[in-house]
Amino acid sequence: KRGEGGISRASSSKNVAGWADRTGASSSSASGKPGTAQAQPQHPSLEVPDERLDALRSLFLAFSPTGEMEGKTLQKLVKDAGLLGSTLTTTDVDLVFAKVKQFGSKRLELDQFVRALIEFAKKTGKQHLELCQAVLD
Repeated sequence: KRGEGGISRASSSKNVAGWADRTGASSSSASGKPGTAQAQPQHPSLEVPDERLDALRSLFLAFSPTGEMEGKTLQKLVKDAGLLGSTLTTTDVDLVFAKVKQFGSKRLELDQFVRALIEFAKKTGKQHLELCQAVLD
C-alpha cells in the first residue's frame, strides 16, 4: 500500500530503520518507551584507575554541579589546569568537545569528560594518566 508522497510504507520504514542502524539511534530506549533513544554508555574509566576516577568525578562535579559540563566550562578547566599552550589550543579544546559529546547534546557527562582528557593527552603527547594528574593538581 502506498503512503503519502508515493513511497510505500514498507520501504519508508526500511529507510528509517537503515538510518537508525547507521546513526546508532533506536526507536525505543532500554525503558521500552518509544521515541526516547539513548546511546549505550561507554566506559573509558577502564583506562583510569578507580582512585583517580573518583578524584576526576569530584573535579568534574566541582566545575559542573549538575553533572553536565558545557564547552565554556571545559575551556575554563583546561585553562586553570595550565594545559593550554602550543600543543593544545582553545580551538583544540572546542574540537575535542565536539568529538566526544553525544550527538545533539550541548554538554558532556563524566565518561565523555574522561574521553576528552584522553584526547587532550594524545594531542599534547602526554600519557593520559599524567595529564589526569596535571588536571587534578
